[in-house]
Amino acid sequence: MGKVESGTDQVKIVAIFIDENRVNCAGPGENLQIRMSGVEEDILIGFVLSSIANPIATVTEFVVQLAILELLDNVSNYICIEKFFDFPQLGRFTVRTEGKTVAVGKVTVL
Repeated sequence: MGKVESGTDQVKIVAIFIDENRVNCAGPGENLQIRMSGVEEDILIGFVLSSIANPIATVTEFVVQLAILELLDNVSNYICIEKFFDFPQLGRFTVRTEGKTVAVGKVTVL
């Protein structure tokens, strides 16, 4: 566990690496390694660095849209279920947590 901190630091970028290959630049969303000089405190793996002019948004809540592509699950008891293609009424399912439906789907393979 860590904690959220903020601040500014003036550093010099010495080198940028993507997959251990030295590059001149990196694009948004790329995972990279940065070699810096002028760092007084440790900047560790997992820290997020951003521009002061265009800082990364910080929020306490967010909403997402999610599509589960495949769910391989084991159940401790037998359940009656069919492939949707064979018997649509027994081939649908919902995934619920804490009283809320979080996913719906159709059984494609038994």
